[in-house]
Amino acid sequence: MSESVLLEAERLVNGERAESYGDMKENWQKVTNVFNALTSRDLTVKESIFFMYAVKLVREEYQHKRDNPVDLAGYSQVLQRVQE
Repeated sequence: MSESVLLEAERLVNGERAESYGDMKENWQKVTNVFNALTSRDLTVKESIFFMYAVKLVREEYQHKRDNPVDLAGYSQVLQRVQE
């Protein structure tokens, strides 16, 4: 049996992605800052995560790829950590 979407997301968020991109809270704050600078908006980190949910949901609606639900699960974990 293959690894579940949730386990894959957990592994990526706490392993490969953490090693590649550093602290997730700092990384998402930087992403949000860049988005705000480019758009003259004032999104919160939480809202920028919701924006990425939207990207993945639209992609999944167009065509299923495992990457979409894995990333949605990963973004949910990031959201939990940001809110703690």
